[in-house]
Amino acid sequence: MQKQFMKVAALTVAAVITLAGSGIIPRSVSYAESEIQKSQAESAAQAENAADETADQTAAEDKAADQDAGKQDEVKDTASEGTENKDTETNAEVKTEKKELTAEEKARIAKEKKAAKKLYLSQQKSHKKLVKREKTRAKAAARKEAIASYIKSRGISSGTATRYAEYFAKYSDKYNIKVSALMSVAQHESNFHETAHNPAGYWGMMQCSPGIGKRWAGVSASGLLDAKYGIKAGAGYLKYNLNELKSYRMALAGFCAGTYGAKSGNYNHSMVDSRVRVMNQIEKYINARMDKENI
Repeated sequence: MQKQFMKVAALTVAAVITLAGSGIIPRSVSYAESEIQKSQAESAAQAENAADETADQTAAEDKAADQDAGKQDEVKDTASEGTENKDTETNAEVKTEKKELTAEEKARIAKEKKAAKKLYLSQQKSHKKLVKREKTRAKAAARKEAIASYIKSRGISSGTATRYAEYFAKYSDKYNIKVSALMSVAQHESNFHETAHNPAGYWGMMQCSPGIGKRWAGVSASGLLDAKYGIKAGAGYLKYNLNELKSYRMALAGFCAGTYGAKSGNYNHSMVDSRVRVMNQIEKYINARMDKENI
């Protein structure tokens, strides 16, 4: 704005001087104009000085602002460095804590794995025992069924044969003898009739004497007429002969002729051979039945 004013003033003065020189306007006017020019020049100089002062003040303010900005940047940098250092320290602490937690977790996981493995092995062991027990139970059931089946084949009713099978299985297991040997005695002595009685003094299915009944079953002669006690006494006596004579053939001979008679050879050999044959037949029958049941 000041520059435009100065330009206009200069043009005006020039015009006045030209006109004065040409005599168009009087010199008094030219003098007045000269004074105006002088006054305007002074005003322009003052304005220029004021502008310079304003520029200098603005520059100073800008410099001060730059210095303040620099200080603020320094403060920010310092704060930033402090924050970074603090973050670094915090991260280090977190990492350290994380490592400690990881160690604790590893210990806990290892402990849990050990407990889980122990539980698994225990369950496996229990499962194996259960499977074994179930197989044993199934085998025992199939064996009893096979025994009952054979007894039924000798003309005994189904219910009675099943009851007899229970006793044969129980007492052959108790004395650890072949059930087929015990059944062979019962077949030859009474054909599986529990109330059989020989006037010579032998009682029940196994045709035991009262002395045998009392010793191995704890019953009197009449007690031997119950299949349970007759088979129990016969199993005990057969086991005794097996221990004394060392073979099933001789044990069967001792059951027929007495232990001493078998030892001395004083027994019916053909009868004993027949009992051995029947024992083998019964054993084959039972095994075949169990194989059929996949036992």
